[in-house]
Amino acid sequence: MNSSNLIDRKYYSLYIGNLSVDIRRKELCQYLEQFGQVDQCQLFEANHRRWSCFAFILMRTPDSINRLMSSRPHFLDNRRLVIFLKFCFFFRLIF
Repeated sequence: MNSSNLIDRKYYSLYIGNLSVDIRRKELCQYLEQFGQVDQCQLFEANHRRWSCFAFILMRTPDSINRLMSSRPHFLDNRRLVIFLKFCFFFRLIF
């Protein structure tokens, strides 16, 4: 295996809470993509539609995170979003 087969990649994970129970993953991703590339969006729906939903988002660049965090507060479906930077992780893709 040579080094041309390896790609180092760093991702930044966000927790987004207080989402409407009516939100759809595509709608959330489209909103977040105005701040940068969204690589993954996991939406967790409310249990029995009683509570708000939440999501975990992976973004590729720190600039995306900075743009998102510096333009707070964020509102979607008339709800103020709760956004926390969870962690940064690094992995190596092998082709």
